[in-house]
Amino acid sequence: MPYLLGFHPQRSILVICMRGRRLGLTQRLDLPAPEHAQEAVSALLPSLTAESPDVVILSGFEEKVGQSLPALEAMTGALQSHDIEIQDRIIVRNGRWRSLDCYDPNCCPVQGSPVPEPADVRRDRRGLHRLWRPPLPGPRSPGQTARGRTPVRGRR
Repeated sequence: MPYLLGFHPQRSILVICMRGRRLGLTQRLDLPAPEHAQEAVSALLPSLTAESPDVVILSGFEEKVGQSLPALEAMTGALQSHDIEIQDRIIVRNGRWRSLDCYDPNCCPVQGSPVPEPADVRRDRRGLHRLWRPPLPGPRSPGQTARGRTPVRGRR
């Protein structure tokens, strides 16, 4: 999932839409306070229903046990009321993941399975923001790029 966003989400809910075997809309939202879960889901729902996915995968990224459950439960109820199938609901916490809906300990152990660590994905959003930081305003010399570099011309 971090590849979809370009960073490892933290304290977030992630909604991934699928059409057949094709990836569709991917939405990420900071975890709302439990009392605002329904309101947060209402903000995501219009674009999600417009996507008309075949199935949706929900993921809650949390630091404490149960922290993402209010948002996941609110999204589950909203999707069910729109007859959108949920393929899986996943919790990611402390470098481990598990399905909320799998009760087979051989498949989904209670402690979860280790999350793979891809080396080329930013650890958090700050790392991604630093990578794509806009240039500082100011004068540039002719031919200089927005990042302040002079482009290298290829040999002919």
